[in-house]
Amino acid sequence: MSINKYTPIKDRETGSPIFLGDLVENEKGRCGTLVWDDFWNKYLIKSDTGGNIYATSYKKVDKLHDYKIDTTKVECRNKPYKDR
Repeated sequence: MSINKYTPIKDRETGSPIFLGDLVENEKGRCGTLVWDDFWNKYLIKSDTGGNIYATSYKKVDKLHDYKIDTTKVECRNKPYKDR
């Protein structure tokens, strides 16, 4: 059984076709690999940590983003000791 990698999805900026397994980004900037979900019968983005990201438009990217927090800088808050 051969798997067809063609999808009807186009890149929102260039209009080029996007295939299953391509690295994509949704409209909010979250990225991962495009996969087909058999249970929901829809395309979704599978993140590198294993989570599912649902999107309405896709943008093809070259590499995944790094979401690590920069802990080298001091955090500046307006009133850090204010009671909430």
